[in-house]
Amino acid sequence: MRLITGIFFLLVFAGVLLPFSGRPAWAASETEAGHPFVPVHEGDLRPGQDILSLAYDHYRAGRFEKAAALLEPFVEKVTDARAKEAALLLLSNCYYRRNAGDPKVNMQMTLKTDQKLLVLFPNSIVVPRTRYRMAGIYFRQKMFRQAIFQYRKILHDFPGFPDSASVMFDLGKSMVAARRVKEGLKWIENVPAQYPKDPVIIKVYAYLIRYDMNRKQYRRALKRFASLTTDQIMFHPGLRKMYPELLYQLRRYNKARNFFFKVLNVYPDDPDASLWSVRIGDIYHLENRNRDALKIYYQTRERFPGSEGAILARAGILDVRNRDQASPLSFKKVIEGYDKLLTEVPEGPLRGLVLMRKAIFLSRNHALRESLVLFHQFFSEYPESPYRKQCEEIYRKAFDDRIIDLYKQSGYPEIVELMQQHKHHLTLKRLSPGVLWKIADSHYQVAFFHTAVSMMEELVRVDAPARKNQTLLFELGESHLELGQIKQAMQVLQGLLKRFPKGPFAGDVYVLKGRQAFLTGDPGHAIAYCTTALRKGCRRRSVEAYYFLGCAYRQTGNVRHARRMFQKVLQQGSRNLSTWERQLPQGARFALGDLLYDQGKKTEAMKVYQEAVQLYPGDQNADWARYRMALIQSDRGNPEAALTTLEGIRRESNEDLLGLLIRTAIGEIRWHQKVAKVL
Repeated sequence: MRLITGIFFLLVFAGVLLPFSGRPAWAASETEAGHPFVPVHEGDLRPGQDILSLAYDHYRAGRFEKAAALLEPFVEKVTDARAKEAALLLLSNCYYRRNAGDPKVNMQMTLKTDQKLLVLFPNSIVVPRTRYRMAGIYFRQKMFRQAIFQYRKILHDFPGFPDSASVMFDLGKSMVAARRVKEGLKWIENVPAQYPKDPVIIKVYAYLIRYDMNRKQYRRALKRFASLTTDQIMFHPGLRKMYPELLYQLRRYNKARNFFFKVLNVYPDDPDASLWSVRIGDIYHLENRNRDALKIYYQTRERFPGSEGAILARAGILDVRNRDQASPLSFKKVIEGYDKLLTEVPEGPLRGLVLMRKAIFLSRNHALRESLVLFHQFFSEYPESPYRKQCEEIYRKAFDDRIIDLYKQSGYPEIVELMQQHKHHLTLKRLSPGVLWKIADSHYQVAFFHTAVSMMEELVRVDAPARKNQTLLFELGESHLELGQIKQAMQVLQGLLKRFPKGPFAGDVYVLKGRQAFLTGDPGHAIAYCTTALRKGCRRRSVEAYYFLGCAYRQTGNVRHARRMFQKVLQQGSRNLSTWERQLPQGARFALGDLLYDQGKKTEAMKVYQEAVQLYPGDQNADWARYRMALIQSDRGNPEAALTTLEGIRRESNEDLLGLLIRTAIGEIRWHQKVAKVL
């Protein structure tokens, strides 16, 4: 028993479960090392040595296949609880660390063994770390819901867990991966506040900064960097690359250049060292310190021959010499230099880099037509280039300038043709609103109404000034009419003055969004939108807001709020209501009656139903209201009146379900009448 206990605690405290991120270098099985696998039987044990201790010896030596082969039958046979727990723990680690076989199968076996361990020994000391490992496996297999459950379980059940900061960080990452971005970022941002001295904080900041930079939220990223020391930034490989690049994007060139120098001096052999060196030259070039820029470019070319930085440096030399005031290199000579570079550089990513720089040079020198052709070639031939993102920004600027030039010349057909040529590399979201309006107007002018509508609708959706552009709204409505989309056309034209983002009609826009959310089966968003609409104030659609709030509350089971909303609809009256809103009070009246009936307030329900049937006798809900009125009459001891009502509905109604319910109700009432006569 002492031996088993010793092995168990060695597994727990000797770091067996700690390294979840990957297997150590020594974790190679004997099979992989070239040794044949030999099954071990009880006869192979030395005196005083049992199967569990031998398996542990194999495990420590990295012979995971042998250890697993011993433990699999042992786990099934052993009856001692402590021995079974230690064996399961050791077997799970063998599956997790072994290299042989399919990695997915190994992870599945690990999960299966860990789950068995949790079921059999829920109070074991290894439960939190076992759950942590399971969560990591789930995350890598993109089973984010299961990972989130395990991380939450650890934080809830084991508040003193030593790696709580890492668990919270991993929980946030899992939520972001599961598209619960807002909630996930909140968890991640709470890690530094709750665990200010935990080493994982550096990883947390690196993750958040990378997230911000990918979304071009540079100032937020800079605020996060302010929480870190220079040493922390320098020693983290991701942060030391992102920080000077961030300063460069924010045009803080002096700080960026100094940091590039510092990183280059500390890490001269880094794979990105040539790119850092070129960036220093680029900054000098932007500051019009052309002599310093040339000096850096030449140093880069000599220090890192054949690297990406060296190619960029040669391109930079051409750019700088083109702008040199003393002896400028002509535009033609620069192009010849780029062509020479293209012939020297072999096919591959570096050639794509030269092609990109040539396209950028052409765009900066207003040779927009030629530059767009080269950009198109670059995107088509090098879709996976790491410079694609950087290139797209310059490409969009060149594309925008070309569109503006053509629009000034009334070259509408040329704009449409240009858009067709480049549609594979452009999306509506990536175009600036002003340029998108020019493209949309060009399509409208040449009677491409379908494309014009899609672009104008995109403008109205994303751009606040576009909502004030009466020409745009008029053309959008007219394009809808040309396409035979009467409903959309009337909606746009009638809402011409309702498109102000913070004006008096902002609430009405939210009502429309809430209505759409409810009609598409999303009562939660409907409640949020309509509540926001009422808070902002609705000039014309307050009744609709109350009505859909009532419908959404009713669908989510909040009867009290639903009643209140429907009553507000009835209190609004019918003055100043749109054609659509005039139908809402009658729907609200029937819905209010149903709610009162379901709550057992049958007297109030009867009154509401009577008013509804009198006001709206032809409504589709009127027969259902009369059916429920008959049931109320029957419950009040007036079966004759109930039968009369039901017979009248049966003759008039065409609904199969309602007819069945009516026949059933008539049968029950007559049966009760017969019973009453007998008694």
